Amino acid sequence: QMAAPRPPITSHVLDTTKGGPASGMSVALSFRGEVIAADKTNFDGQSTQLLDVSHKLERGEYSLAFDAKEYFERTGQAVFLSEVSVTFQVENVDEHYHIPLLLSPFGYSMYRGS
Repeated sequence: QMAAPRPPITSHVLDTTKGGPASGMSVALSFRGEVIAADKTNFDGQSTQLLDVSHKLERGEYSLAFDAKEYFERTGQAVFLSEVSVTFQVENVDEHYHIPLLLSPFGYSMYRGS
């Protein structure tokens, strides 16, 4: 069974303090320093609408900026991190790049997912 087509870059934000998805968080995608797309995480903390499924990636440096301050203020949590920025290289333009973020008010971790 073939998987449904998906955009070339997606993300997922989990709030490790709440133990659940970070829904409604603003995410901006930049390519070579210029913002090319923006989205908000859905009810499940996923950002799947940054780029259209048909978007063709270019090789180079991309960055995802997560608006942690607005999210923490809205959810009544302490604000230490204002923004989390993850910069990564796209070498193979035919691959899917999924960037999960594990976030708490005082720290974060990310990895390249599948």
